[in-house]
Amino acid sequence: MDIKEIKEFLKVDFSDDDNYIILLRGVAIEYIEDSIGRFNLSKAKHRLLALTIIDTMYKERSYIVDSKNLGIQYIMKSIVLQEQLGSE
Repeated sequence: MDIKEIKEFLKVDFSDDDNYIILLRGVAIEYIEDSIGRFNLSKAKHRLLALTIIDTMYKERSYIVDSKNLGIQYIMKSIVLQEQLGSE
């Protein structure tokens, strides 16, 4: 995932936050690797999971979990669980 793809997903059209977005990309990939043991850029589920993590961290800029985004939290947890269980 290059920064252009991530910024398109985030709907960001300025460069002020590029370094922060690059940091978030690394955090998201490491988080996925630590959760499921691997990150495969060619798998759509992995890419979407990473982009969603980046989007959440970018927009929230907070690490407090609240009830307003339970749907996406469920989806992300489900994808991680599927990967942990080895489902294709």
